[in-house]
Amino acid sequence: MRFCIDNTLHIRIIKYINITGGVDLHEVLKALADPLRLRIINLLQKGELCVCDLESVLEATQSNVSRHLSKLRSAGVVSTRKKAQWIYYQVKPEFAVENSQLLAHVYTKLQNSPEHYSDLDRLELHLKEKHCEEKR
Repeated sequence: MRFCIDNTLHIRIIKYINITGGVDLHEVLKALADPLRLRIINLLQKGELCVCDLESVLEATQSNVSRHLSKLRSAGVVSTRKKAQWIYYQVKPEFAVENSQLLAHVYTKLQNSPEHYSDLDRLELHLKEKHCEEKR
């Protein structure tokens, strides 16, 4: 899957990312430039998820998902909440508020990707089943 980012999107990204709040524009752009990380962001718009949720839905390995989440976290795009041994990820609320138009644009563009609806369908099915922490 390839995402075409046009000049209009670059202008919107530069316009809507608030770099004064400690968010490094370069790191945010790098974080959002990866197709799997965009799919992760797309899933996290539905609410907080743990690595095993994302692993199952994206059909990716735990190490791969964790590595991508680490990049998103380092860029200030996602935040975490720990519950026992489980770590839950969400789009960082401050990032979402400060960059609502950017995220809306990204979500709109993602709707044109073939993975968008299949990811959301798999997430819905996965969440109807038992969650990871209940399985152990």
